[in-house]
Amino acid sequence: MLTISEEDIRFLADNYQSDCFDVTKAIGKYYGGNHFKFHRKKWLLTVVSSAIGAAVAFAGGYSLALSIQRGKAEKEEASEQQKLFVETTAAEKLEFEDIPIVDALCALSEAYGCKLSTASTEKRLTASFSREDDLEYVVKLIESALDITIIVER
Repeated sequence: MLTISEEDIRFLADNYQSDCFDVTKAIGKYYGGNHFKFHRKKWLLTVVSSAIGAAVAFAGGYSLALSIQRGKAEKEEASEQQKLFVETTAAEKLEFEDIPIVDALCALSEAYGCKLSTASTEKRLTASFSREDDLEYVVKLIESALDITIIVER
């Protein structure tokens, strides 16, 4: 609720002229003649706080963009490593060293010409197989070592 003091009423009465009320003069008197300094300080505070807010928002957006870009680069690198693994081991051996089971099953799928999958995606595999090993033997060995179930689709 707005309360009007005697001082406010006196101020209006002193600055009122019939058919004319000089707003600039009244504001100047109200602030002691220094209303421009008051506004300058307020303006400076507003500009500085706006600049800080914009900088924080920009930094947050930039950080988010970098993390998204880093995630894409890591996925592409993992995909390249998997392709490289399949190409370099295509001759006689299949070697896996602390590789996610999903990636290992993908490589084995390509090597044996079938589709291998599992529900346990958090496990990792370290193993070495000969290309001459039977697929069923390899699957049973991995299942028993990691305590998972592998689905084979031919």
